[in-house]
Amino acid sequence: MLRKKHAKKDEKQSEQRQDMETEYQDLTEDGANAGAQTAGAADAERLRAEAEEWKDRALRALADMDNVRRRARQEAEDARRYASQTLVSELLPVLDNFNRALEHAEQTSDYDALRSGVELIHRQLTEVLEKAGLERIEAVGQPFDPNLHEAIMQVEPQEGQAPHEVVEELRAGYRMKDRVVRPSLVKVTSA
Repeated sequence: MLRKKHAKKDEKQSEQRQDMETEYQDLTEDGANAGAQTAGAADAERLRAEAEEWKDRALRALADMDNVRRRARQEAEDARRYASQTLVSELLPVLDNFNRALEHAEQTSDYDALRSGVELIHRQLTEVLEKAGLERIEAVGQPFDPNLHEAIMQVEPQEGQAPHEVVEELRAGYRMKDRVVRPSLVKVTSA
């Protein structure tokens, strides 16, 4: 009977111990879960803050890109609008000289002086335009090139002239760097 009593007591203690261990494990797991949840919440908060920071950076980068595009567009528009400003400023002295020549022509009848003045102005104008990249297309004596010349007349070839050769220039043609601004109007020998 004592044995039964002790056995029951031992059994009861064993159950209590087991209950306590289970409770302890439950508390430990809850604590670990709570700690994990706390750590998870801290990680989630840190990740949220980091995501906000990257979002802010992305928005700022997009705004910067928009500003760069707008500035580039404005600069391109200004460049187109004022592209000829340099040429015009270089042509102003030529205009001034023409005005002086006209004033001088009203005051004198010395045509030789007027002619030499106009020749100087012509030379000055030619220099400014050549400096800007304009060059005259050579025509007379050259083979006809439809990219450079516009034939308005055909004539029979004279002795020493080749067929399709430019024999006379009726209006000068010009090219700017590698583009034809205006083709030469020419007379060409027939075939």
